[in-house]
Amino acid sequence: MAQFPQAGDGQSLPPVVPDALELLKARINFDLTGKNAQQRMLYGVLGVTVACVVLAVRTGGDAVAFSAAAALWVLVMAVFGIGFVVTRKRNARFAARLRAAGFTPVTEEGGRVRYLPPGRTPS
Repeated sequence: MAQFPQAGDGQSLPPVVPDALELLKARINFDLTGKNAQQRMLYGVLGVTVACVVLAVRTGGDAVAFSAAAALWVLVMAVFGIGFVVTRKRNARFAARLRAAGFTPVTEEGGRVRYLPPGRTPS
C-alpha cells in the first residue's frame, strides 16, 4: 500500500509482468492437477464401483441387473480413464513450464511435489 496508495481507484495499479502471471497460474494448476486430483479420482472409482454393485443388487440381483450395472461401470471407468490421462498430460505440461523458468521441484514429507521459485531453498 505504501508503494501504490491509489491502487483502489483502478488506475494506479502496479506494473504486471505477463510471464510472472503465467508462471503463477502454472504453479496453481500444477498443484490442482497433481497427486491430489488423482487421489480424488481414485476415490471416485471406488465409489462408483460400490454404487454399481449396490445398484445391481437393489434392482433385482439377476443377470440383467448385473449386466446393466457392469455396462454403466465400464462407461464411467472409461470417463475416469480419459480424465486421468488428461490430468497427467496437463500436469506434465505445467511441470515442464516451471522447470524451463528455473523453478526447482521439491518433494514434501507426504510425497507431494511442489515447485519453488529460482533462488528459494526448501524450508
